[in-house]
Amino acid sequence: GWWGCSPYIAGLYLIDSTGNFLSNNNLWAKSGIGIYLKSSDTNTMSGNNASSNAESGIKLESSSYNTINSCTVENNNKGIVLTGDYDQSSNHNTLALSNITGNTLSGIAVLNSHYNTISQNTISNGYRGIDMDEASNNTLTGNQISNNTESAIYVETSKNIIASNNNLFSNKYGARLYVSTLNTFSNNNITNHTYGIYRYKSENNTLTGNQFSNNTWDTYTTDINFAYPLQTGWNMIGVPQGLGNYTLPAPLSSLLGSYDWVFYYNATTDTWQYFNPSMPQFSDLQVLEPGRGYFIQMNTNDTWSW
Repeated sequence: GWWGCSPYIAGLYLIDSTGNFLSNNNLWAKSGIGIYLKSSDTNTMSGNNASSNAESGIKLESSSYNTINSCTVENNNKGIVLTGDYDQSSNHNTLALSNITGNTLSGIAVLNSHYNTISQNTISNGYRGIDMDEASNNTLTGNQISNNTESAIYVETSKNIIASNNNLFSNKYGARLYVSTLNTFSNNNITNHTYGIYRYKSENNTLTGNQFSNNTWDTYTTDINFAYPLQTGWNMIGVPQGLGNYTLPAPLSSLLGSYDWVFYYNATTDTWQYFNPSMPQFSDLQVLEPGRGYFIQMNTNDTWSW
């Protein structure tokens, strides 16, 4: 394996490296990532301070069976990220006992990664506390998640998430489920939200033993029916109000594999912005907004539906 330091990539960068113990390091104000593991398994990160990094405090890519505990992860764009590279995910990792606060987008983001355990962390003052996207069979237990501007726990196109004994308070949404099924939320304290548990097109989830207090709505369910046929080639589209999540690729999830490009002309900057589902990390169009027109290139006929 290989490990080293590069301020342009990460403070600590491990590739194909196993069995390392990273402890009590201060990794802050890097142009990229504080600690970055790629294709690296069975490592332990303990007592590290990964703060004020431009991308992420700690990022695991295609890395499994690692432990992150008792770390401070503050004021990054994203706090801790578990993600996959192509067909290899970051699975069976343990994230515990860490203080994760002030991260712009998410405290913990789990993207296309499975069988991870997130427990007894304090997560606050970001956009989302825990963000699960195409991430299944993960366990969230005993976390304190508060004062995030959107959700304490956000679950999108995921299943078999078990969230239990978490304390969720003073977020907009305690838990927000988006097109997700077969998840279990049990014995959580859910306090002082606009929506305690919000479900959009999410069925067959189990909610049991949760304690709700001082929420505008304890539980809320919505399902907007929308279908629009698109033809091979270029089509012009717009998104209606009230769909719930406009961040790409979610609004076009029913067209997965059927489109190649989305373009938007920004008249203010006189530039074209684009989204490519195969290269989302390089796309500068991130959100579809109601009232605007977009061009989508279809590679086959399909129906755009919600």
